Amino acid sequence: HGVLPDDLGSLAEELRGKLGALDAGAASLAALKAGVAEAEAAYVAAAGALTAARVEAAGRLDAAMGA
Repeated sequence: HGVLPDDLGSLAEELRGKLGALDAGAASLAALKAGVAEAEAAYVAAAGALTAARVEAAGRLDAAMGA
């Protein structure tokens, strides 16, 4: 690493800090992916409910127009 022997301690600390940040980033990424999966499931459920409501409303409108 091109570091003087007297500076090895500070280099080790710096590298430990970087490694810790990488490890925390991986954990954060996993949490974000889980959040995306939850949001996608909620979106799909809401879209299904909206579709069902639209179909029902269309049926009522069709019946009202025919009466």
